[in-house]
Amino acid sequence: MRTYKHLKRRQENHLRLLCSLGLDWRVLMPDLFQALRTLVPFPQASFVCYNDRLQGLDGFSDWSFPNAEDVQALLVSEYYQKDRMQELFLSGREIAKLPLISRSEQWLRVGWHEYLAHEFYRCITQPSQMHHHLHLRLMNKDGIIGILTINRPSSEAGFSKSEEDTLWRLIPFLTRAMEQPVSEWRNNWVDVEQGLIVFESAKVLYADGLAPKLLDYALERRQQTGRGWYIPPLNPLLQQILKTLAEKLPARIDDDADAEPAIVRRCNRWGRFEFRARWLEAAAVGKSGIYAATIHRLAPLPLCFSIGLKNQPLSLRESQVALALALGDSHAKIADKLNISERTVIGHSQHIYNKLKVANRVELVAALISG
Repeated sequence: MRTYKHLKRRQENHLRLLCSLGLDWRVLMPDLFQALRTLVPFPQASFVCYNDRLQGLDGFSDWSFPNAEDVQALLVSEYYQKDRMQELFLSGREIAKLPLISRSEQWLRVGWHEYLAHEFYRCITQPSQMHHHLHLRLMNKDGIIGILTINRPSSEAGFSKSEEDTLWRLIPFLTRAMEQPVSEWRNNWVDVEQGLIVFESAKVLYADGLAPKLLDYALERRQQTGRGWYIPPLNPLLQQILKTLAEKLPARIDDDADAEPAIVRRCNRWGRFEFRARWLEAAAVGKSGIYAATIHRLAPLPLCFSIGLKNQPLSLRESQVALALALGDSHAKIADKLNISERTVIGHSQHIYNKLKVANRVELVAALISG
């Protein structure tokens, strides 16, 4: 029991650290959802950012169900555009008066059984395999920032009281993460994830476990299927990227296996991505035309270091100090940032070095990047 509580505390500290980085929420979202899942398991989630009139402005989803695009199109065309949502659901003003954490039943104008018999449930909710919902309303003094919804299918148990209690503790940190202004780290982006695909011309022949997810972010789709991540075989943007990679590989001699890779870079609101391609077998390139490409997700240094701190045996305060040390902040600046004394910072620093078995900042940075 003690080990379980210690692990949950460490997972919660990791999420709090992510929320305190001051980075654009779009860049944080993949890791933020992953961290949230370790505390309150769920297969599907979404975040919608609202204006002061509760009109959706932007969002992120990692829904996991077949025919997601068809269901989404039906939702927009038949319910949003025709205002049919008002038949079943409260208005924005009424939703704003609900508790910060609410269940799907609280959003309804009708009874739960009437909702389950309605065509909205049969055509939208049921096909998307969503049944249990928790809605977290993130608000600051100026009003609603957004609503984070986590979902479970009917085949799983609903959300427990202890899971709700965990989310209550996290709401202030999630709110802080979503309201941060965009910060630019122009020259400090490093690899945090990579996947592998094998392709011929513009057709994907193979993708490892992580590549489809990274492609999803790079192509700005962020959709899944019930069988896992899925690469549309005829995605125009992906076809263009693969075609460009093949064209960039110069017609060098067949045995030049050490040739530099062809690179295509993508930068969007979800981060930065690089496609680096080589011939799969240089000697056979003229015959097969089969290539291998690694897809790299790049992240700002603070996020990279935070990921490296995830499994380290540090308290939240020690993780905050370790992050600042790795970023090159002076002891005085760290003390001012965390509102603690410089002597306390020095004490934390020594404990961090001892726990991680490093001697200085250089070794700390190396440990976090490799960890």
